[in-house]
Amino acid sequence: MKQYLLRGLGLMMVTAACSAQTLMLPGGTHYDGKSGFTIYAGQPVEGDIPDTESCRMTARYMELVNSQKAEQVADLFADDAFVFEPAHETAANGREAIDAFFSRTIGPMSPKVTGVSYVGSGSDCVVAIALETRWNDELQYTLVSLDLFTLGEDGRFSRMIAFTRSMPQGMLPSSIPPEMVPLLKSRQ
Repeated sequence: MKQYLLRGLGLMMVTAACSAQTLMLPGGTHYDGKSGFTIYAGQPVEGDIPDTESCRMTARYMELVNSQKAEQVADLFADDAFVFEPAHETAANGREAIDAFFSRTIGPMSPKVTGVSYVGSGSDCVVAIALETRWNDELQYTLVSLDLFTLGEDGRFSRMIAFTRSMPQGMLPSSIPPEMVPLLKSRQ
């Protein structure tokens, strides 16, 4: 089980090791030229979702984030679940803290995300996430995170850990409200 996850993660992480070239990897063509970051050469394609309950729930999570239904995202997590999201310096323990994180931090940003690759086995699913961003006044799609989701016995997520990549200075989610720009730029 873990062997398959590691093999899939290795494929997803190849992107981070390559620069100044065009590569065809999950989600579409990447160009790692000038920025040193993985930027898609167009809108990425949603990856195939493995036939596991954990990956189906992960795909549902992605749908809710894209639908700007932050309040419903918390419903996917168990009452004693744990979320670790280092990009926002957040560790949320318990359903109430998770609800607050998604409602107050992720929700107002209205991110547009694509799961470009899913790898699942048993109760675990890892998704590689591309985020629609704006950089130098251009719309771009950037590979920003590998998120690990684990299902608990009750069928809800018991944990989510986001392994995020930093973004270039000045690159922000494309849908960010103007009032949040100074806060996010201060964290870069």
